[in-house]
Amino acid sequence: MIIIFTALREEGEMLIKEYGMSPAKPVKSAPFPMYEGEGIRLIYTGVGPLNAASAVTWYFTEYDANDDDILINIGSCCSDIPGGVFIGARVTDGASGFEYFPDLFVEDEGLRLSRIVTVYRPVSDYAKELSERGLIHHAGDDMTRDEGIGALPILFEMEASGIFEAARKWLSPHQIQFIKITSDDGTRLITKEELLEYMNDSKKAVLSFVEKAREFSKSLSAGSEVRERQTHIEEVTEKIAEDLICSETMRLLTKQLVTYMFLNGVDVEEELKPMYDDGALPVKSRKEGKGVLNSLLTKYGMSGL
Repeated sequence: MIIIFTALREEGEMLIKEYGMSPAKPVKSAPFPMYEGEGIRLIYTGVGPLNAASAVTWYFTEYDANDDDILINIGSCCSDIPGGVFIGARVTDGASGFEYFPDLFVEDEGLRLSRIVTVYRPVSDYAKELSERGLIHHAGDDMTRDEGIGALPILFEMEASGIFEAARKWLSPHQIQFIKITSDDGTRLITKEELLEYMNDSKKAVLSFVEKAREFSKSLSAGSEVRERQTHIEEVTEKIAEDLICSETMRLLTKQLVTYMFLNGVDVEEELKPMYDDGALPVKSRKEGKGVLNSLLTKYGMSGL
């Protein structure tokens, strides 16, 4: 099943028409409008990460999660790259700095990789604070350029982190994907008509991704390459977490780090081998482990403890 979440009706209208979706039969006092077609559903969440997380939680308490489910958050965002269509490779919550890493299954589809920052208030007065807190990095006066390893253009929006945080309780990272269309630069509110136009202009790229997601959904099986990769990431994470004497919070950050390194082509075990050879790993105390973890997170441009 392809499960699409959009915040606004203008973001989902094109998809509903294209896939011939119709209003779903109401599920006991359903709080979120849902449309469905053959093998595809679309849910309107409303604006903001809390609404988005609530919609995802509601959906998966009403419908069982399946191994071949693909959740896609499709919506508008702001950046200084007008009219671009992006796939999210890294999601940062603007309030907590917590980060999430979708396991991308599509490459070279005309979609640019991006870092998505979920914000809770207007971007015009938010980017400076994010920069001061080290959650984003500026290159000159350009707020939408990330620096360091895996440098990506930054997109600002209001749902992605809430969706990932809720969805990861039911789905694996390869089942959670983000497509964002830049509609403005964050200095003004656009009209509904403008948003519809941007969504329609991105139709070809968005529909291409949805079709790839459908193909990927069909290919998922217990012995698939993706599952083997996720199992490997889990095994490496558990080994490192044990050697760092991790708390639960440290373990989650370790998994994020391992996932990020893996997706950027870094051989995690080879990268950490010198630390084992020098006796830095395994550590002797949790305090020491926290210091080692923070140094690794900083090295890869991630927020630490």
